[in-house]
Amino acid sequence: MVVRSLRDDPNLEWVIFANKGHGLEVDSPRIRVVSFVTCQWHVGLRLLCDHVLVGPMARMLGCEKILTVGFVPTVCPLPCVMHMFTLHHLNAHNKVSKLRSSYRRIAVGNGLRKADLVITNSEFAASQIRASTNSKPRIVVSNEGLDHEQFHPRPRPTEAAVLESKYALKPGYLLWLSNMYIYKQAESLIEKYALLPSEVRAVHPLVFVGGDWVGQRAKCERLAQELGIGKDVRFLGFLPDELIPTVYRQAAAHVLASREETWGRTVSEAMACGCPCIVNDIPVMHEVARGAALMVNFDDSAKVVSGLREILTDEGTRERLREAGLARAAELSFERLTKERMAAIAESF
Repeated sequence: MVVRSLRDDPNLEWVIFANKGHGLEVDSPRIRVVSFVTCQWHVGLRLLCDHVLVGPMARMLGCEKILTVGFVPTVCPLPCVMHMFTLHHLNAHNKVSKLRSSYRRIAVGNGLRKADLVITNSEFAASQIRASTNSKPRIVVSNEGLDHEQFHPRPRPTEAAVLESKYALKPGYLLWLSNMYIYKQAESLIEKYALLPSEVRAVHPLVFVGGDWVGQRAKCERLAQELGIGKDVRFLGFLPDELIPTVYRQAAAHVLASREETWGRTVSEAMACGCPCIVNDIPVMHEVARGAALMVNFDDSAKVVSGLREILTDEGTRERLREAGLARAAELSFERLTKERMAAIAESF
């Protein structure tokens, strides 16, 4: 959004506050990166920077507005626009720590009261935000964007060979792509996957790509072993960014078992790469996929197993979803997102 907004507005400038060593890999005289000490994992220092230092420094540097994600600084001498993309702390099933949950409740509540504008990524998220507060924030809905130069269905000639040589990964796997947050329901997916016939699992292993979260990976590895499917489940951890489109394109299908999302970026990315999707039947997935994904209720084991088997073994289903997914993904772009969000910001002040 930052880079594209510079193309649309020749007078716009950005000041980006970041940890030391972080920033945008973009050389532009209209982007200035201001680095504090490295405070990503020092909670007290990060809170000091976010809530006390950034606001006054932004004003000192001549900024006219502040744009944040998930909070409004406590000391905020400028108008503030807050992106709001998650309300996971409101659901006890997500097992967010008491300290983190308390902070998120305070930060979000304060932000919804003080923000001049709230931007979120789906109508479902907007409804949840409104239901969570007694204040009446101005909310603009702008769906997530896609970089179609990165996420597209055209495979490189050697990409399948690269996956096989580096990760012993052959085309046709069932792909999970996310950090292993509690709400993503990795354990539930493994339990349902274990109910597939062994001959289906042998051809279509379940592959996890993404980081760990509070010991979830170890739990999932143990569960796979206990269910006797250890050889059919792979945990690759983080992969380089440039390989993410490749793992979508070489998968038989992408699965999102989440019990909640405000958007579900991996679904739109997978669709843009021509990868059929099977997702949990939750309201926001209807908004994201618009009929271009196979919907199943992940609380119903029989329906999940039936859906997984269909998408993995029925080429007609995969082709239908592939074509529908490409059409839906074509509607999503960072150009559209940038115009929507920057116009909303400009109109708010």
